[in-house]
Amino acid sequence: MSPRRGSTTSLFVGAAAVGLVGGWLLARRWDASQRRELFSAHAHRRIAALGWLEGERDPATLSLMQDYLAWEPKPALRARGRRLVQALEAAAS
Repeated sequence: MSPRRGSTTSLFVGAAAVGLVGGWLLARRWDASQRRELFSAHAHRRIAALGWLEGERDPATLSLMQDYLAWEPKPALRARGRRLVQALEAAAS
């Protein structure tokens, strides 16, 4: 193996590691953003956050959704939240 090939491989592995860490950090930031938007003053943002949270299947989401149901003023969004809570509870069982 030539020295140039080894440095190219190291560069690729380093770039891949930076990409993975960067992607993970962006995903965590997006997750936090969507959880905040669940309590937004704008209904369309709450709808989007509910849609995103439907893909989340962890105990923290269930707790968050129970808080959301107590807070949500719109009956249609509260009903959608209830369906999501029921799905989360069924998945946890």
